[in-house]
Amino acid sequence: MLNVGGQPFCFLFFLALVLNAEGVAHPQAVLAWVFDLFSMDNLPETCLTVYMADDYNPVQFITVNVALHYLFWAFGNLLPDKKEEYLGFSRNCGVNIETALSSLPLHLPASDDVIAALALGVSG
Repeated sequence: MLNVGGQPFCFLFFLALVLNAEGVAHPQAVLAWVFDLFSMDNLPETCLTVYMADDYNPVQFITVNVALHYLFWAFGNLLPDKKEEYLGFSRNCGVNIETALSSLPLHLPASDDVIAALALGVSG
């Protein structure tokens, strides 16, 4: 059975459908899902790979921006004195996600990373 981040793919696909039902994503649920896929040890390394490399993988770019989008959103709602700053960062990551999704080629490989990035990208 196909697994993504230790979870069976059918569970992740169902979760993506539930999160996007009627166009309403529940940010807290998506945040929990993102950090189930990314351990906090892996996220900084992946961010460095994406943002400091000359040539990066667009699938990793989407996944990292989704993680950062929800991380900034969470901090914006937890820290009222820096809310506007963090929510601005969250919006920038959302724009990055939309741009990256619209720039993907029509035919993508059916790999775990691509499926996770697409499922996370539409919820971001």
